[in-house]
Amino acid sequence: MRSPLQFAPLLLTLLASACGGGGGGGDSKVDNTNPSSGSDLLGFTVSNTKAAAILSLVSVDSTTSMLRDARGSADAIDEQLSQPAQGGVQLGILAQEALTHARALSSAAGEQPAGAYRGRISCAVSGSIDIIATVATPGTYTAGDRLDLGYTNCVGRNDPLNGVMSLDLSEVTGDPATNGTLTAILRYVDLRSGLPDNLVSTQGEARFFQSRTPGQPETGWLRSNTLKHSFNVSGKRASLTTINLDLSYSTRSDGFAYTVTQSMNLDFPAAQGKVELSTTQTLLADTTGRIFGGKLLIRGRNSAQYVSYLGPGTVRLETDTNNDGKMDVDSISSFSDLYYMVWLQ
Repeated sequence: MRSPLQFAPLLLTLLASACGGGGGGGDSKVDNTNPSSGSDLLGFTVSNTKAAAILSLVSVDSTTSMLRDARGSADAIDEQLSQPAQGGVQLGILAQEALTHARALSSAAGEQPAGAYRGRISCAVSGSIDIIATVATPGTYTAGDRLDLGYTNCVGRNDPLNGVMSLDLSEVTGDPATNGTLTAILRYVDLRSGLPDNLVSTQGEARFFQSRTPGQPETGWLRSNTLKHSFNVSGKRASLTTINLDLSYSTRSDGFAYTVTQSMNLDFPAAQGKVELSTTQTLLADTTGRIFGGKLLIRGRNSAQYVSYLGPGTVRLETDTNNDGKMDVDSISSFSDLYYMVWLQ
């Protein structure tokens, strides 16, 4: 499970740290042809196919992480979180503990009034998180409840985190903790992970829907018009923007199942343009969010790419560069072999 003190999904962090790394061989050979010329769609070539693949994988990882943050934060608002497997990410546990601490500080009375609860907790290594929870009725989901987490040089195990994450409940039916639904807005406000010369920042918001019924898997979705990740790595700037995201999920005994459609605007040295992504086989993830099964279809200009998960961190890439039905690239790669490809020029 990823650190409760670090928003940035692991793949985003590793992508930023890969600039200037990696090996050579045939993968580093530059193809000067540009099938996407004159179009906003990226045309896949033998040279850029691995760069496009890892950026697609990073995008899927970041959006499923956003979904888990929404689940964890919604549970934390009303202290419904009982264990990591039920509530999502550890961020929810952290927020719940912070809320409990804030309430203890706000009043010595046994009955806590409704309103805003404030608190500050120290991060594992250094820095802090400011918590503001505006709850109409403690212990009960209510439309208008809100959770704000403000990170200040917060260091857990990795890079410092700064910025704000917030969740607003907009609609509630029944008791969403056990038998009901909720709809919320999750926002990332200039969340920055890293140091100035090795930085990933995230900006955007998404609508989140969750439905729970006794004896049935939890289901829901995450939808966003724009979620942008900006990179500043050793003087190189790049960006990955997810648009028109529609991510559906259901819980399983061993984790999650996802289906997704989205478009992406890529602006990296090795891949520039737009691609369209969808699932052709349901994505399967463990309780920590690591995807270990399923298949993606990524469409470019007059070209297509299939990415099959063969386990956590390993994929099979199949690319048809000219839509003739024949795969011009067919290879198995680990994520660690792919990160550096996006920085090649």
